[in-house]
Amino acid sequence: MGLLNRFPSWQDNLKVYAVIAALIYAWSILWLFWELPSWLYYLTVAEILPVFAYALATNLFESLLILAALNLLCFILPKKWFHESFVARSFFLVALGLGYLMFFASTFGKEGDYPKELLYLAPVAFTLSYLLGFLLTRNVPLKKLTEQVADRLIVFLYLTVPLSVLSLLVIVVRNIR
Repeated sequence: MGLLNRFPSWQDNLKVYAVIAALIYAWSILWLFWELPSWLYYLTVAEILPVFAYALATNLFESLLILAALNLLCFILPKKWFHESFVARSFFLVALGLGYLMFFASTFGKEGDYPKELLYLAPVAFTLSYLLGFLLTRNVPLKKLTEQVADRLIVFLYLTVPLSVLSLLVIVVRNIR
Protein backbone atom coordinates (compact mmCIF):
# COMPACT_ATOMS: atom_id res chain seq x y z
CA MET A 1 0.00 0.00 0.00
CA GLY A 2 2.96 2.31 0.54
CA LEU A 3 3.85 2.33 -3.16
CA LEU A 4 0.32 3.27 -4.20
CA ASN A 5 0.52 6.36 -1.99
CA ARG A 6 3.26 7.69 -4.26
CA PHE A 7 0.74 8.17 -7.07
CA PRO A 8 -1.62 11.17 -7.13
CA SER A 9 -5.31 10.77 -6.34
CA TRP A 10 -7.92 9.94 -8.96
CA GLN A 11 -9.30 13.49 -8.75
CA ASP A 12 -5.86 15.05 -9.28
CA ASN A 13 -5.25 12.77 -12.26
CA LEU A 14 -8.60 13.80 -13.72
CA LYS A 15 -7.73 17.49 -13.41
CA VAL A 16 -4.34 17.02 -15.05
CA TYR A 17 -5.84 14.85 -17.78
CA ALA A 18 -8.34 17.65 -18.46
CA VAL A 19 -5.48 20.13 -18.94
CA ILE A 20 -3.64 17.72 -21.24
CA ALA A 21 -6.77 16.92 -23.24
CA ALA A 22 -7.77 20.58 -23.60
CA LEU A 23 -4.41 21.44 -25.14
CA ILE A 24 -4.05 18.36 -27.35
CA TYR A 25 -7.63 18.32 -28.64
CA ALA A 26 -7.56 22.08 -29.29
CA TRP A 27 -4.36 21.68 -31.30
CA SER A 28 -5.86 18.80 -33.25
CA ILE A 29 -9.09 20.66 -34.01
CA LEU A 30 -7.10 23.72 -35.08
CA TRP A 31 -5.09 21.50 -37.43
CA LEU A 32 -8.31 19.94 -38.80
CA PHE A 33 -9.86 23.35 -39.50
CA TRP A 34 -6.63 24.45 -41.16
CA GLU A 35 -6.65 21.47 -43.53
CA LEU A 36 -10.41 21.23 -44.06
CA PRO A 37 -10.77 23.78 -46.89
CA SER A 38 -8.22 21.95 -49.03
CA TRP A 39 -9.67 18.53 -48.19
CA LEU A 40 -13.08 19.62 -49.42
CA TYR A 41 -11.66 19.80 -52.95
CA TYR A 42 -10.80 16.11 -53.16
CA LEU A 43 -12.44 14.34 -50.18
CA THR A 44 -16.07 13.76 -49.33
CA VAL A 45 -17.50 14.25 -45.86
CA ALA A 46 -17.65 10.44 -45.51
CA GLU A 47 -13.88 10.37 -46.08
CA ILE A 48 -13.10 13.33 -43.80
CA LEU A 49 -14.97 11.96 -40.77
CA PRO A 50 -12.74 8.86 -40.43
CA VAL A 51 -9.69 11.11 -40.58
CA PHE A 52 -11.16 13.07 -37.69
CA ALA A 53 -11.93 9.80 -35.89
CA TYR A 54 -8.30 8.71 -36.20
CA ALA A 55 -7.19 12.11 -34.89
CA LEU A 56 -9.48 11.85 -31.86
CA ALA A 57 -8.34 8.30 -31.09
CA THR A 58 -4.72 9.39 -31.38
CA ASN A 59 -5.43 12.34 -29.07
CA LEU A 60 -6.88 9.97 -26.49
CA PHE A 61 -3.78 7.77 -26.50
CA GLU A 62 -1.40 10.75 -26.53
CA SER A 63 -3.19 12.31 -23.56
CA LEU A 64 -3.13 9.06 -21.59
CA LEU A 65 0.56 8.58 -22.42
CA ILE A 66 1.43 12.05 -21.14
CA LEU A 67 -0.62 11.44 -17.99
CA ALA A 68 1.19 8.14 -17.46
CA ALA A 69 4.55 9.92 -17.84
CA LEU A 70 3.51 12.50 -15.25
CA ASN A 71 2.41 9.74 -12.88
CA LEU A 72 5.75 8.00 -13.39
CA LEU A 73 7.52 11.27 -12.64
CA CYS A 74 5.40 11.64 -9.51
CA PHE A 75 6.29 8.08 -8.49
CA ILE A 76 10.04 8.53 -9.06
CA LEU A 77 10.59 12.00 -7.61
CA PRO A 78 10.42 12.68 -3.89
CA LYS A 79 6.92 13.57 -2.65
CA LYS A 80 7.92 17.12 -1.81
CA TRP A 81 9.16 17.78 -5.35
CA PHE A 82 6.09 16.79 -7.34
CA HIS A 83 3.40 14.89 -5.45
CA GLU A 84 2.38 17.64 -3.04
CA SER A 85 1.63 20.08 -5.88
CA PHE A 86 0.87 17.55 -8.60
CA VAL A 87 -1.93 19.48 -10.31
CA ALA A 88 -0.19 22.86 -10.36
CA ARG A 89 3.24 21.57 -11.35
CA SER A 90 1.78 19.26 -13.97
CA PHE A 91 -0.25 22.19 -15.28
CA PHE A 92 2.89 24.21 -15.91
CA LEU A 93 4.90 21.26 -17.18
CA VAL A 94 2.16 20.27 -19.61
CA ALA A 95 1.37 23.80 -20.76
CA LEU A 96 5.01 24.73 -21.34
CA GLY A 97 6.04 21.31 -22.67
CA LEU A 98 3.14 20.95 -25.10
CA GLY A 99 3.55 24.59 -26.07
CA TYR A 100 7.15 23.81 -27.00
CA LEU A 101 6.08 20.76 -29.00
CA MET A 102 3.40 22.77 -30.79
CA PHE A 103 5.97 25.43 -31.65
CA PHE A 104 8.31 22.67 -32.84
CA ALA A 105 5.60 21.14 -35.05
CA SER A 106 4.65 24.49 -36.54
CA THR A 107 8.20 25.50 -37.50
CA PHE A 108 8.54 23.15 -40.41
CA GLY A 109 6.31 22.41 -43.36
CA LYS A 110 8.54 20.20 -45.46
CA GLU A 111 11.11 17.55 -44.68
CA GLY A 112 13.93 19.91 -45.59
CA ASP A 113 12.76 22.47 -43.03
CA TYR A 114 13.23 20.08 -40.11
CA PRO A 115 14.52 22.11 -37.12
CA LYS A 116 17.16 19.84 -35.64
CA GLU A 117 18.24 22.51 -33.19
CA LEU A 118 14.81 22.56 -31.59
CA LEU A 119 14.87 18.79 -31.28
CA TYR A 120 18.23 18.90 -29.53
CA LEU A 121 16.91 21.56 -27.15
CA ALA A 122 13.84 19.50 -26.16
CA PRO A 123 15.39 17.96 -23.00
CA VAL A 124 16.56 21.40 -21.91
CA ALA A 125 13.11 22.87 -22.60
CA PHE A 126 11.36 20.18 -20.56
CA THR A 127 13.82 20.55 -17.69
CA LEU A 128 13.30 24.32 -17.72
CA SER A 129 9.52 23.75 -17.86
CA TYR A 130 9.71 21.63 -14.72
CA LEU A 131 11.94 24.14 -12.92
CA LEU A 132 9.72 27.04 -13.93
CA GLY A 133 6.65 25.11 -12.76
CA PHE A 134 8.44 24.34 -9.48
CA LEU A 135 9.20 28.03 -8.94
CA LEU A 136 5.81 29.32 -10.03
CA THR A 137 3.90 26.96 -7.74
CA ARG A 138 5.62 28.50 -4.72
CA ASN A 139 3.38 31.51 -5.36
CA VAL A 140 0.22 30.41 -3.50
CA PRO A 141 -2.33 32.53 -5.44
CA LEU A 142 -0.88 31.36 -8.75
CA LYS A 143 -0.92 27.76 -7.54
CA LYS A 144 -4.58 28.06 -6.54
CA LEU A 145 -5.42 29.69 -9.87
CA THR A 146 -3.87 26.85 -11.86
CA GLU A 147 -5.71 24.28 -9.73
CA GLN A 148 -9.00 26.11 -10.30
CA VAL A 149 -8.42 26.30 -14.06
CA ALA A 150 -7.57 22.59 -14.13
CA ASP A 151 -10.73 21.84 -12.15
CA ARG A 152 -12.86 23.82 -14.59
CA LEU A 153 -11.33 22.15 -17.62
CA ILE A 154 -12.88 18.85 -16.52
CA VAL A 155 -16.07 19.97 -18.25
CA PHE A 156 -14.36 19.39 -21.62
CA LEU A 157 -13.91 15.73 -20.75
CA TYR A 158 -17.67 15.28 -21.04
CA LEU A 159 -17.23 15.90 -24.76
CA THR A 160 -13.75 14.64 -25.58
CA VAL A 161 -13.86 11.25 -23.86
CA PRO A 162 -17.15 10.05 -25.40
CA LEU A 163 -16.12 11.33 -28.84
CA SER A 164 -12.77 9.57 -28.52
CA VAL A 165 -14.39 6.30 -27.47
CA LEU A 166 -16.86 6.60 -30.35
CA SER A 167 -13.92 7.28 -32.67
CA LEU A 168 -12.19 4.14 -31.42
CA LEU A 169 -15.33 2.14 -32.16
CA VAL A 170 -15.52 3.63 -35.66
CA ILE A 171 -11.90 2.72 -36.27
CA VAL A 172 -12.38 -0.85 -35.01
CA VAL A 173 -15.53 -1.38 -37.10
CA ARG A 174 -13.88 0.18 -40.14
CA ASN A 175 -10.81 -2.06 -39.88
CA ILE A 176 -12.77 -5.25 -39.20
CA ARG A 177 -14.68 -5.01 -42.47
